[in-house]
Amino acid sequence: MDIMRNRNETEKDLKVSGFRDIRYWRSDDILQRSLAKITEVSHDYLYVKRLPFCHKCAHTAVLSKMDDVEKQIKKISQQRHPSHDTKINFDVDYGEFGKRERFEYVGEKIIKENKLVDGLKLEAETGKYKNYVCKICGAAIHLQFGNKELRKNDDPKGLFNTKDHGKSQNKENPPLEDPNRK
Repeated sequence: MDIMRNRNETEKDLKVSGFRDIRYWRSDDILQRSLAKITEVSHDYLYVKRLPFCHKCAHTAVLSKMDDVEKQIKKISQQRHPSHDTKINFDVDYGEFGKRERFEYVGEKIIKENKLVDGLKLEAETGKYKNYVCKICGAAIHLQFGNKELRKNDDPKGLFNTKDHGKSQNKENPPLEDPNRK
């Protein structure tokens, strides 16, 4: 929250009060804080949740919000008798730039790499790229998934649990036993 008046003693600590004096507005500081927040949220979406996130739309939203705030500050400062407790919110919902409705799934591309096996170079599939396009700005987002991660995502019940050495975790459908085996 930004307020246009002098801070009192209890408001001096920014972490406690959240009070910023907008008379000393510096767009560079706000932009740096916003970019840090965008980076934090995008990391959460891209690497933790494994969902697409549009950096371009988030950055554009921050810049347009900064322009709106600067216009409001200019308007307030030009008033003959400005209100002492003018509040300006600089709230951007960064989560909206990672919503599924915002993206169109384009397809997958298999990742092939050369592996050295017994002195021979063999081409092996090591994962997939899942490709998305932002419907708003048209930015392309490519998420890389390794084979282990794809296997884990395709197996929500834990049938391929590597700690159990291939034994099924599914109690409803136990693995079939070979009748010829004694």
